[in-house]
Amino acid sequence: MNIKESKPSGYLFRLDEQSELKRMITEGNIQLSYIRKYTDIVEGNLLDVGCGFGHVVKSANDHGYFSVGIDLNPKQFGVKGNLIVSAGEFLPFRDNCFDVGSAISFLEHVGSRKNAYECAREMLRVLKSHGKLYIYSPNFAFPYEHHYKFPFVPMPKKFAVFYFWLTQPLWRRTKGTPRDHHYVLSLNYTTHLELRALFRILGAKVTNITSKPPTKRHQIIRLIRWLIAYFGFSYGIYLLVEKV
Repeated sequence: MNIKESKPSGYLFRLDEQSELKRMITEGNIQLSYIRKYTDIVEGNLLDVGCGFGHVVKSANDHGYFSVGIDLNPKQFGVKGNLIVSAGEFLPFRDNCFDVGSAISFLEHVGSRKNAYECAREMLRVLKSHGKLYIYSPNFAFPYEHHYKFPFVPMPKKFAVFYFWLTQPLWRRTKGTPRDHHYVLSLNYTTHLELRALFRILGAKVTNITSKPPTKRHQIIRLIRWLIAYFGFSYGIYLLVEKV
């Protein structure tokens, strides 16, 4: 099969597995559907911080946005278009130029709370007034580390390195986990309370998407899930942040 013929338009290269490429395309469309649903902004300028492969940027461009992605690692880039090598703490854009932004699985990778604060401040700086951010991060208040796919509670980084060194015969059996127990040093322990407080300190309006009370049928399971999310112990953090 000719590789050029097998590549979807707009992609720089063919991944090793066509199924993986399709998964990235699908993932970009899913994430964009969440951004559109929760921000209620269906056009304009979109910034994806920590864009990785660039699948959200590609999907947004295909659906009427002018979108830009930034990431520190250009080796991850897999789409043609507006992908820029930049740190989240120093966004290379003027003030008030984006209608909507997203930071999906990003704030847990900035290394420290100080860096998370700088990234949050920069994202709000480049948003227009009443622009909105869609945020997702894993919740470290939940006793599981989703990179290592292994039980974990936040602890000092030195102890965390030792913990993952000690347990590596167990977590390395799982596909897709880091190959190095030092990977934990790059993580920022994000939690519901921390991220909500962070953006509120910066003057933004914050809505916890996962904490909306169940409607229609108040089934017991749905009510339990809502309570878990409301009190900050769900697996993931989904926030809608509005610049005011």
